[in-house]
Amino acid sequence: MIRRNIAIGADFPVADMHTVYEWCMIYTDRLPGVAAMDATAEAQRERLQYLGAIGPNLVFVIADTPIMIADTTGRRVTPGKRIETLDTSLHSRISNAVYQELAKDIETGKLKPERPVYLDDRPNELDPTLCVIGAAPILAIAERWGDGGERIQKLLAERHERAKLSADGGAPIEAPAPGSSGEPPVPATATASEAPPSGVRTNRAAAAEEACRQLLVKLVALNERPANTDAAFQSAKTEVAKVGPLSQKAFDRTWRVTVPDAWKKAGRRRRS
Repeated sequence: MIRRNIAIGADFPVADMHTVYEWCMIYTDRLPGVAAMDATAEAQRERLQYLGAIGPNLVFVIADTPIMIADTTGRRVTPGKRIETLDTSLHSRISNAVYQELAKDIETGKLKPERPVYLDDRPNELDPTLCVIGAAPILAIAERWGDGGERIQKLLAERHERAKLSADGGAPIEAPAPGSSGEPPVPATATASEAPPSGVRTNRAAAAEEACRQLLVKLVALNERPANTDAAFQSAKTEVAKVGPLSQKAFDRTWRVTVPDAWKKAGRRRRS
């Protein structure tokens, strides 16, 4: 994990969806807002320069302070400046490697952006820097390479914790009991007598709730607001059916903490 003496962009909010450019900057704990986000060739060049995809790598002036300089005798004082710079060559080298990996996967169709973006002044040219993707591809790179910054390491830790909770129905995974193989159980169709008691959330139900959360996050990122909560629930229930059963209660809980307040004010579910 890279670390630096001066934190860059410590207040930038990290969401589940960002542009490729933003993810590459987040990967090295740098503030994405330093570059223009217009869909033009000129702005694209600026983004690529910050990523280190085109040279030269940038050196930032972080202090330019007027000072008084004394000569060796201490008798003569003249005005001058104290200039401090921050060399981001390591940041650029890493972010460029991440960008090239993602751009290649987008170009070959291995990675499908959640929202592709084309340049306004070159309508036939896809701009990988502005394509919107989820966290999964960037976290997969971080797990393989192990060189992500603090924000990425935090996201990885949260992802692993959610996986543990989902795998064990809401409780952290523990070591297998003595005498057990440690292998996951083979799914079986439960009879009425074998079904879990009412109120007990199964592993598949927990996984379905997490899948619903990811679906809602995607809708929010793309600003695709459902007509109402009834329609949103039925759509989510269908989408996550292969993962597990989604209850109305689980959907309401996820909806409440995921979508913006504006989505909650209208189109509430009708109650009989």
